[in-house]
Amino acid sequence: MDNHAKLAPEVSLVWEVMTCLGLRTTYDRPDTPCHWFNSHYGPYPAYAPCEVDPLDETRTDTKTTFPALSKGKRYNIPEIMSGCRKAPIMSIGINPNLTSYQHGINGTTWCYPYFDDITAYAKHFRYRTVNQERFQLDFIRANLRPETLTVAKADGKIVGMSLQNDVLALNFEYLDGARETIRIPADRDLMFDTRDSYNGGEPRNVFKKGDIIAGLLALPENVTTEVCREPVGYYQRFQKMVETFKTLGDEALQNSQVRLGEDASMGDMVACASPGWNAYFPDATLQGIIENCVQKRQHFRRQVIQSRPAVIVFSGDAALRMFMDAFPVEITPKIDEKQTTYERLKDCLEHPCWLNFVDNEASFRSRIVFSPHFSYPDNFEAGCRLSNDDWESFEKQYPDDAERVHDHKQTTYSGILVTVNPDAEPYLTDLSAEGRAYLSSRYIDPIDTIAKVMLQEYHEKRLQLDQAGEHLTRTDGPCRFCNNELFQIGQGCQYCK
Repeated sequence: MDNHAKLAPEVSLVWEVMTCLGLRTTYDRPDTPCHWFNSHYGPYPAYAPCEVDPLDETRTDTKTTFPALSKGKRYNIPEIMSGCRKAPIMSIGINPNLTSYQHGINGTTWCYPYFDDITAYAKHFRYRTVNQERFQLDFIRANLRPETLTVAKADGKIVGMSLQNDVLALNFEYLDGARETIRIPADRDLMFDTRDSYNGGEPRNVFKKGDIIAGLLALPENVTTEVCREPVGYYQRFQKMVETFKTLGDEALQNSQVRLGEDASMGDMVACASPGWNAYFPDATLQGIIENCVQKRQHFRRQVIQSRPAVIVFSGDAALRMFMDAFPVEITPKIDEKQTTYERLKDCLEHPCWLNFVDNEASFRSRIVFSPHFSYPDNFEAGCRLSNDDWESFEKQYPDDAERVHDHKQTTYSGILVTVNPDAEPYLTDLSAEGRAYLSSRYIDPIDTIAKVMLQEYHEKRLQLDQAGEHLTRTDGPCRFCNNELFQIGQGCQYCK
């Protein structure tokens, strides 16, 4: 007990977060808000690696497989921050994304690591970057309970699906043109879904007579199988920011080994995963989770204090608001609440914004970047960002220009996106000067803009390469995460912290 009382904060957090949900669901009152996670989400397929060290996070853009033991279905364990604790760049989101919640092949095959050892838990999140794991679909199909199967009666495809209460309605279109709606329990795992293809692969919605459409998974324990590790878009977009920063730099930076996981960490305010945030919780439960996890236990606040990042990239406005509400920190200059995410992002490149943290535990300053949410790819497409009113105004004032760019106009979650650079050919000469100026004031390349903020910090030497020229210099303060009283990861800290 005396040794644990003296544990460094980054080490004690590993134990506290790993066991947190178990304590909440075992010892706390049944109405504790954290009960929502296990009572609504899970259990989901789980695995344990067969190898001592299956992680190869340097291969971040290709699928890899490794042997693992199936571990039945388990509830998800809370997550600590991914990457080096003293990396000078940090992203902050709300909470981990629960990929297995989806109805379809993705939701069916995603699996999660099972930990009964604190070293394995700490090591997983120390080295995880852009990848998540899934079982092979054939392995899932082979372990469906026979009495729960839905089998195709003819060749066809799934053309739609909808969830109503605890029933999933699947809309079939057969090869002869006939249509049918099949209703199955919502807990069934799907072997097909509505996608024509996924990442350029085979169609996922086309089935043959006799194919298994769905069934209830009875995953065995301790059966050896192949697990696929593949990149996930949320993490890849943050990786792209770090890679772009590196390519924009001088020769030394370009030749370095700066990368996600070592030089940029990824954290969330709430440790437990859910399929989304606001829409997935009753208001009282949502606020209770924030009070319980973020404000009372302050797991992530304590990690930020220990990490002391030089640059913080907020993944979306909601994460920024939660951070500001939970932590009484000074942000200068004050945030203009009337600005859109993209206006705020452009502004923070031209007028740096700082988080100033001062209390009895630490004192540091971080450059803040206001990013769109990492989950949505169209948030990061370069182009002109307009509201619906902006577009209507543009059409009225410059109808010819609107016609020229109309084929590049798309509706996104945040409004209208016109995927052209008005100051590059052919639009530089094709558009009127006034119409081009209107669009130019709304043009932004989010990845490039965020990378340039990092580059500014590099030029100002608040981000620097270490003496070996391999990685960015670690932030101030000690770190015992990789070598301590509870566990040791590899050979310990490679940065001599």
